[in-house]
This record gives sequence, C-alpha cells and structure tokens, in this order.
Amino acid sequence: MLTREQLRENQFKLLHAMEETDNTMEKRRMMKQLEFYEALGDQLKGLPLTPEQKLLLFTKEKYWLMREKACDREIYEYLHVSRRTFYLWKKKNGLVGESPDKAVMAESLSHYLEVDLQTIRELPLREIENRYAAYIINETHNG
Repeated sequence: MLTREQLRENQFKLLHAMEETDNTMEKRRMMKQLEFYEALGDQLKGLPLTPEQKLLLFTKEKYWLMREKACDREIYEYLHVSRRTFYLWKKKNGLVGESPDKAVMAESLSHYLEVDLQTIRELPLREIENRYAAYIINETHNG
C-alpha cells in the first residue's frame, strides 16, 4: 500500500510525464492512472468516495473473491453503488455474460489441470468448453 507521500510523488511524476508527451492515447492512459491515484488518495484521507472512485479501486480479483461468498446484488450494495454502475463496471472488465456453466467448468478445469482459477476464467468461453469436453472424455475413458 502506498503512503500519502509516495502517492503525491507518483502523481507529480505522472503530471510531469503528461506535460511531456504529445501522444493523446498515452495522455488518456495517464489520466486514468491519475484518477486512480486521486481515488486512492481520498481513501487514504478517509474521505467519502464517489461510486466511480469505489469501482476504480475495486479489482477483478476482489470481485472473484467476494463472488465466492456473495451474489452481485450483495456486492454492489456493499460497495454502495447502483446496479447499473456495477453492471457497467463488470462489462468494462469483461465479466458480463459469464454463465454459471462457465464458472462450473472453469472451477473443474482449474482443479483438474492444477491451474489458477483466474487464469482459466480469462480464457474465451469456447476454449473452456473445448478443454472441459476433453476433460470429461478423459475422465469417462479412464474412469
């Protein structure tokens, strides 16, 4: 975790780098990073965060950890963000459209292949389906 002093230093470096670059895509990326630092700074100061700031600090990893014990409704209520805002965050992070079947297949494959669950979840649905089918065939054949 960054201290407030380190955070200020990072923000200063980022602002200086933004002034130096002419690349608009790079400036946009830096602006996003600056927004993240601002949210982190507000959190460190104990200030109330806006819904957008809360979701800037909320990661896919945190989502998957919470999702093991809570449904989406409980998560967005915990974060104090609207259902729509939470949906847009999930969509931006590629979490919309994951079916319960995909989650079950990913969990089984993670155990069977001894691979991190997050790594499996990041695969395209078609790839998970293919690997899962091969896993079932192998288990049936060897069982």
